[in-house]
Amino acid sequence: MNPRLALMYDASGWFDSEDEFSQSITLHALAAQYWVSPKFWIKGAVGVANTRISFRGESDSESGSGIGAGLGFEIVQSGNFALDLSGRFNRVSINDNSGTTVNFVIGVRWK
Repeated sequence: MNPRLALMYDASGWFDSEDEFSQSITLHALAAQYWVSPKFWIKGAVGVANTRISFRGESDSESGSGIGAGLGFEIVQSGNFALDLSGRFNRVSINDNSGTTVNFVIGVRWK
């Protein structure tokens, strides 16, 4: 879009498993990332959330909506490559249920 703004696909997920029960929640989103300075960026995203629950071989899945936000700092930049540290927040709603995740991430970017 311009040197400081990028549109991108952003995916995140959470998974838990114990004995014969497992659950996953994913968010597939269209995101806009803006570099406030050459190394510091902020991000906003909106997309489709999915959940899948499995128990003793039976499974069910449902879809809903989700939003995300983040901020990060690129600690290494070299040509088309960057390595960053970031914090991410996601909020998903599926039927009458909603959930929030907060993650700290080491990320890789290339163009």
